[in-house]
Amino acid sequence: MEKRGCLWVLCAALLVNAACGSATLDEGDFQSDDGDPTGLDEGGEGGEGGVGGVGGDDGRDGEGGVGGASELDAEPEWTVAQGGLTSSRLVSGWASAPDDVYVAALQQLFHFDGERWEWVDTGVTLPVYSEVWGTGPDNVFVVGDTGSDALILHYDGERWGLMTPGVTEDLEGIWGASDTDVFAVGHGGAIARFDGSKWSAMESNTSEALRSIWGSSSNDVFAVGENGAILHFNGTVWSSMDSGTVGRLWAVWGTGPDNVFAVGQEGLILHYDGVEWSPMVSGTTTFLYEVHGTSAGEVFALGYDGTLLDFNGTSWARADLEPGVALNGAFDLGEGDVWMLGDRGSIFRRVDGEWTTLFAGRDEFYADIMGTSANNIYTAGSDRDFGIVRHFDGFEWAYE
Repeated sequence: MEKRGCLWVLCAALLVNAACGSATLDEGDFQSDDGDPTGLDEGGEGGEGGVGGVGGDDGRDGEGGVGGASELDAEPEWTVAQGGLTSSRLVSGWASAPDDVYVAALQQLFHFDGERWEWVDTGVTLPVYSEVWGTGPDNVFVVGDTGSDALILHYDGERWGLMTPGVTEDLEGIWGASDTDVFAVGHGGAIARFDGSKWSAMESNTSEALRSIWGSSSNDVFAVGENGAILHFNGTVWSSMDSGTVGRLWAVWGTGPDNVFAVGQEGLILHYDGVEWSPMVSGTTTFLYEVHGTSAGEVFALGYDGTLLDFNGTSWARADLEPGVALNGAFDLGEGDVWMLGDRGSIFRRVDGEWTTLFAGRDEFYADIMGTSANNIYTAGSDRDFGIVRHFDGFEWAYE
C-alpha cells in the first residue's frame, strides 16, 4: 500500500501530549530515480514511499497560544521521550486530548492514555493502516486495506469495530466535515462517504488513485491524485475539474472555497480561485508532498531535499532550512510560532518571521510534531531500530 510523502500537523485535534513516528529512512529512501520522494513509480501503484498523513488534510487550524518557557537563544537539550514503541514504520496519528492519542504503524495501532502507550487489538488480521482520524474520543476512524479489500475501522468510545467500507480499493486518506459526514479516498478513484450510520460508495468518474482530500464544508470538497486528477464535490455530485496538468498531485489544502492549493511532482503548485485552477510559479522542480498554512497570507509547501516554500499571499519564495534535509512535518502554535522537522534529527522554529535551527545532525528521522504550547511539544520518528517520541517542556527534551 502506498503512503504519502509527508506529514503536516496543523489542526486542533492534534493539540496533545504525544505523537507518532516512522522508521528511519536514509536520504535515498525519500527519492526514486525520477526525483519522487515517495519512492513510487510514475504509475502510482508502486512501493510504499514515505510516511502517511496525520489528520493534515482536514484544514482545521491549530489552537493554543505560545508558551513562555522556551528561549530561542538557549541551546535546548534533546533526549528521547518514548523509545522502542515499535520497530515498524509509524504512518499516522490523531488525538482528541493529551490522554487520548492514537498512532498507527503499517500493521499496528497504539493508544496513549496520558501515562503509557498500549497496543490496540482491532481484531483485524494483518491490516495495513494508512491514516487515523476522528472528531472526538468516541468517534475515531482508521482507513487502509486488509491486503485484499478496503479497510475502515471505527472506535465508539468502548470498542473497535470493522465497518463495511462500501468500496474495495485501498484507502489512502480521510477527511470529514463532522462526525456524521466523513469522506475517504483511495486507489482506482475510490470515494466512500459516511453518514453517521454507514459508508456508501460515491461515483467519482475517475479511475485515478486519489491521494488527498480536503474541504471547506460538506458541500465543497476537493480530492487530488494521479495524472493531474482534481475532483470537486458540491454536496450532490463529484465532478472532474480541469487541472491543466497530467502531473502527480499529492496534497490539497485551502482556507476557503475560493482559495485552494494543490501540490505535487516537479515543484507543481496549482491554485483555485473559486472559478478555475491555474499554475503558480514555485521556483523549484522538487517533488512537493504537502501543503498547509495558517491563513491565506501564510501557506507552506514542503518538498524533498529540504525544500520549504512560503507563500505570502502574492508569491512563493524558498526558505530552505537545511540543505539535503527532507522536511516531514510542521506545527503552528499561532501568533507566527511555527515548528518544522525532518530527517537527520532536524528541528526548526520560526518566531516573528525568523527561522532558528533548534537541533540537527543526530542519526534520527522525525516524521511528525504536535503540541499545545511552546513548552509542551512532542516530536515523533525513529532511530535506526525503533520508533521514538520526544517531549520538549520549554527547557529540555526528556524521557516521559
